[in-house]
Amino acid sequence: MLRKPILVSAIAVTAVASTAAIALAAPASRAQHRSMAKNFVNAADANCAALGKLTAPLGNPKALRGIAHKLSIAVPAFTMALRAQAELVTFDAPSGEATLASKWMAAMTSYLHQMSKVKTAASAGKAGAVTTANAKLTTIGGRAASLSKQLGLHVCFQS
Repeated sequence: MLRKPILVSAIAVTAVASTAAIALAAPASRAQHRSMAKNFVNAADANCAALGKLTAPLGNPKALRGIAHKLSIAVPAFTMALRAQAELVTFDAPSGEATLASKWMAAMTSYLHQMSKVKTAASAGKAGAVTTANAKLTTIGGRAASLSKQLGLHVCFQS
């Protein structure tokens, strides 16, 4: 007879201890998530800032030859920055943000592809094709900017 109350007491103590452990771990888990998210944002923004520093001196040329020259530097630089972001997303994206980070990467990849089309058109001297491709680039850039903001970024696609 004595064993049943002891068993019930042991189960109750275990349940209370488990509940307390979960309650105590939750704030630590949220703090860790915020820290990981902040680290991700800082690293992603640093990648974008480095790309910006590299391409800023190239200016905003209007002539097709100048556009082609700028993009001959900017496209490979953007490719390298995109690889750095992909590594960051793969290994450091905060939990719960995987879908958003994936959409962000897809937008940046689309931006790179469209930038390459602008470069090709400019190199070929096709002003109309540059205008068309640049309009699409602007639309893609807007989508990338929106996703960047949703991720909490302050530099990437923010001008």
